[in-house]
Amino acid sequence: MSITIDTTLAMTQDHYDTAPAKKPSLILVVEDSADIRDLLAELLEGEGYRLLFATKGEEGLASANAHHPQLILMDLSLPGMDGWEAVRQLRKKEKGLQVPIIAMSAHASEHTRCRALEVGCNDYIRKPFDTDQLLEVVARYINSLEPTN
Repeated sequence: MSITIDTTLAMTQDHYDTAPAKKPSLILVVEDSADIRDLLAELLEGEGYRLLFATKGEEGLASANAHHPQLILMDLSLPGMDGWEAVRQLRKKEKGLQVPIIAMSAHASEHTRCRALEVGCNDYIRKPFDTDQLLEVVARYINSLEPTN
């Protein structure tokens, strides 16, 4: 009995095994509501993103400076330092200038959206948010950061 092995397939598989894996994008979520954090974790981790969480503006600043996320989702109404001030502080730092920040707020007025953009947010999502819209906005910003080869 003779057995033949297809070495072409084995070599191709070895090539894939040695190719460097792309590290998932890191998103910092600054949100004080446990329910919204849980929902965002389910949605975003399900899409393959890595998440860091902070519940206060001060914690968000510290996490952003320590971990350099590719994107920040910022609730604007937070205990202690609110999201407005946290965005201002992040935009003062040189590294923060490049990080897209998406404001999230239950204040659904056009004034709130405009103000969020004025303080330095790149985009604005109203809560409660449409999950498909949220995923589309996040993907758009993450994909714009990836180099094109």
